[in-house]
Amino acid sequence: MKLYKISGEDIIEVQFVEKEIVLRLFSGVGLFETTKILKGKPVFIKEHLIRMINSAVRVWGKAPNFELLKSCAIKVSSEIELGMLRIFLVEDNLNFTIFLFTDDYPYSKSSELTVKILEYRRNPNSFSSGLKPISYFENVVLRERLKRENIDEGIFLSGDFVAEGTRSNIFWVKNGNVFTPPLSLGILGGITRMKIFEICKNLSLKVFEVCEKPEDVIEAEEVFITGSVLGVGQVRKIIYNGGEKVLPTVPENLSIASAIKNELYKMELEDISRLDGISEYSFEFGSKSTKKSI
Repeated sequence: MKLYKISGEDIIEVQFVEKEIVLRLFSGVGLFETTKILKGKPVFIKEHLIRMINSAVRVWGKAPNFELLKSCAIKVSSEIELGMLRIFLVEDNLNFTIFLFTDDYPYSKSSELTVKILEYRRNPNSFSSGLKPISYFENVVLRERLKRENIDEGIFLSGDFVAEGTRSNIFWVKNGNVFTPPLSLGILGGITRMKIFEICKNLSLKVFEVCEKPEDVIEAEEVFITGSVLGVGQVRKIIYNGGEKVLPTVPENLSIASAIKNELYKMELEDISRLDGISEYSFEFGSKSTKKSI
């Protein structure tokens, strides 16, 4: 686990943070993006940074330098074969401080997952709807509580409808078609969610954005959740309203979720293969500074 800070065009391993920035960070004034590190490279980093920049413009009317962010993300990821990268954009008086955090891969499994439909609801009309604010208090605390109950993920409602997970989007399969909640329910437009749409089109699968109640979703043939680090997580059990529903076993060669999962991995490999030879920046670790092409 390492934490870096971008200073000018340098990357510095964090040993000291200014008081004002600490206060802003602790109060959640900022945005973040999280992605998988695969074979020493950040997956779909372009898409993640575009979302961060668009969000920053929406909130503050300005954004950090895209190419600098991209190059720094690639650099700090190069030390890890498989893990995760989190980028924090902290705002103070319309100035940005950027931190990059790398860590081990956090998931031990991506199938046979147990999810719980939560009683808590998303607000599609909130200011932070569709954003990734650092102040993800509700998501983090609920996820930790679920983990203590050996539950892999919690799914929020929006009104009476299934919305999204604490760190995932949700999909389900009925009669050979794929369904997912619409963004109008106040959910995050996940990067992996977007890729699933592309994959389904390539596989000649129809995807429908629908508002469905938990009672309808738990009757699906397959349910899976998606996230930038997780990829595709196949759900086996759904806990709802005091009961449990075990989904039917679908052979892997007939599973739509398995097919999508395999295609997503291929897409990830294709994406990171395009990250060679970006641009040059001066990178500083500790007291040493070097000019290096990435």
